This record gives sequence, C-alpha cells and structure tokens, in this order.
Amino acid sequence: MLVRRRPGVPVFHDKNTKRIISGGVQLKHLKTNFSPRHRNKQIPVLEEYRFIPYNESNILSKFDAETVGRYIHVCSLLAKMILELSGKNKDQISDIKKGFKEADELIASYLKSYTNSHALLKSLCGIINSETRKDSKDLARHAKNYVKSYLSERDNDIISQTMLQENPLRTVMDVVFENAASRRLKILEIAETSVPFSTKISEFVQNVGVLNVNYLIAHSTPDILEESNLPSGNFELSSWDPKSALAFKVVPDDNDLCVMKFLNHPIKELRQILENVLATLKENGFVLLLQRTRLVLAERILSAAGNTVLPIHTESDLEQTFKDLNLQVICKQSDSLTSTMYLLRKSADIPYENIVIPVIEDKYEKWVDDLSEQITMASMSSDPKRIWLVSEASNSGIIGLVNCLRQEPGGSSVR
Repeated sequence: MLVRRRPGVPVFHDKNTKRIISGGVQLKHLKTNFSPRHRNKQIPVLEEYRFIPYNESNILSKFDAETVGRYIHVCSLLAKMILELSGKNKDQISDIKKGFKEADELIASYLKSYTNSHALLKSLCGIINSETRKDSKDLARHAKNYVKSYLSERDNDIISQTMLQENPLRTVMDVVFENAASRRLKILEIAETSVPFSTKISEFVQNVGVLNVNYLIAHSTPDILEESNLPSGNFELSSWDPKSALAFKVVPDDNDLCVMKFLNHPIKELRQILENVLATLKENGFVLLLQRTRLVLAERILSAAGNTVLPIHTESDLEQTFKDLNLQVICKQSDSLTSTMYLLRKSADIPYENIVIPVIEDKYEKWVDDLSEQITMASMSSDPKRIWLVSEASNSGIIGLVNCLRQEPGGSSVR
C-alpha cells in the first residue's frame, strides 16, 4: 500500500538563543503555558425539539403508570381490610389480621420495604397493626390520628410525586423560559409543604444552565423547612398569612412566575391567594399551580374510617376560579390519577398587530431585511406588535434564531 506523505515545514529550535526559526519567520523568547482548566464544568445536555401538546390528560410514561398503579392497588386492598375491621368482634379481627400477614407476594414486597415515599401505605398499615377494640367508634377515633399523620406526609407520597417528574415539569417550564424577556427570572412561591416547589424547579434550571434565577419563598410555617430541602442558588424566605397580602421587599409587578403546590385551602381562600399573587406579577407573568384534584380508593376509605375530609379541588372548580379571575389556561397536564398542573397567564386585553415573515432557507434576501426593519419599527412604535417567524423546513434553525433575536432591543416582540 502506498502512503502519500504530505510535505511539511521544517522548524528549528535553538535552546541557547531561545529562537524558533521556520522559513522566513523567527520567534524569540516564546513562552508556553498550560490552558486553565474549567472549574465549573457543565454537564452536556442532549436536546430534541418535538411537538408536545399543551393539554395532556395522561402524561405519565408507561413505566411510571404501572409503578404507581401497583402501589395504588396494594393500598386499596389494605384499605378494604380496614373496612372489614369495622364492627367486627375480637375473633373476627384476629382472622383479618392473619389474612393481612399472609398476603400475596405483591403486598408482602411493599410491606417489607415501604419508605417515607409510601405515606398512604404506612398509615393503612398502622391502622391494621394497631390494637383495636370491639367498638367501631374506637377504630374510627384511632384511624383519625393516622389520617392526620397522613395529611402531614401526603405531599411526600409516591402518588403526589407524579407531576414533579421531568416530563410534565419541563413542558410547562420551557414555555415560561421561551417567553421570558431576559435571562434573569424572579420566581415567587406560595408554599405550605416541607419541600418547596422551587426545589424541583431549581434542579431543572441547573440542567438548563443558561438562566439566572432568584427564588422568593413565602411559607406559612417556615420553621418546618430543612436546609437540604431548599432550592440551590439565590433565594429569600419569608413567612406569610394566607388571608393577607404578600410582603416581599420587591417592586410590585416584578415577578416572572409564581408557583404553588398542594395548597390545602377552601376554594374561596384559594381565589384570594391567587388575587394576591397576581398583584406581584409582571404584565405577562405566569402562574404555575399544582393541585390534588382526585382521591384514590384507599384515600376515600381512609377518609371515611377516620371521619376526616381529605382536601381536594375538582378541575371544574379550579377552572371556574381561573375564569372569574380572567386567567388564561396555557397548559393543563394531568396524571389521570390524583393531580393536575396548570400553567396560567393573565389574559391580555391589548390588541396586537400580527406580522408574519416566512423564513426561507438560502433566500435570505427575501426576509432578512424585512425582519430587521420590522424589529426596528416594533422597538420604536407605541402600538404593540407580534412578529411571527414561520418556517416549514425540518432543519431551519428558526428556534435558535428566535432565541437570539429575543435578546436584542425590540426582540421581545418576536415569536
């Protein structure tokens, strides 16, 4: 096999005179240094752009749906055992407990290894394993204590974590990021749980790696928060009263996004909270609301056994409240089991002039000058405009172009 050798350029290095000579070029006293290492290396993220509907009634993956489904099935079987305990005599209760211990392999596997993420299962097991009396009223009183315990831990249960996975959360957060006027965001959270919603959002923001986010957390009982459960980055923590306006040292209408997770308030109080929140948002700010909208069978039985109401809000009640407050539902994601997440925005009454510019590859002279002129006019005009870039090519680069243009003066009108 013949190897073709490419002609090189001879280089001479004189160590004594510290000269490097090559042809007619001489370098004297050349010093070399190692390039500095990047201390804060970002993890590469592989992304793809594909169509995702704004409204999904069953967003869980097949694997997640099967995992949660098995857990709900086990909890339902245990809840039915609690029903059987009601009104039974001592011998009958003993027989039921015996059957509980001799449960099938699926139930047994959960009973041996349940954790803090199985709060519902733990409460059901506590009722069954406890010493019960003949009088069913004693069982109800005992069950009521476990219902109270479950309510304090419900947000950590596996069935309350379905909408906090990357798929549903990224869908709504991408919409917020793409509509942000700058790369600096202010996120306000109204919180009551031990793990703020902002903590999950901050994990996602870290993966994106291009945003500077400040978190403002208003918590009803901030003493229950542990440092490990707080978001990484810049955050401010404050206490709040659900019946009062929010008190943060920020300029009104300064927040880009307000998030709320599992607020346990009557619908009238929730409406008042939303009204207070809207007063802190920018003109085009968003509200991200995650609520329990359904109870599984085991929760309904637990609620009946403990004679305690487990708070939820139906989707119809929530959406009527949004309508009354003139809030537009941008995204609606549901796991079809227990929870629904809404991305909301204040409905704008401002009529926009829509300008459509087709982006044609390799024919830049047909649209680049027009686009530049329209952006300049939009930045100078007092009348609101929307400049829509449209492309039918599969690899046009239009998304990257829009992201860059939106950072330029007048670019906020580009869509």
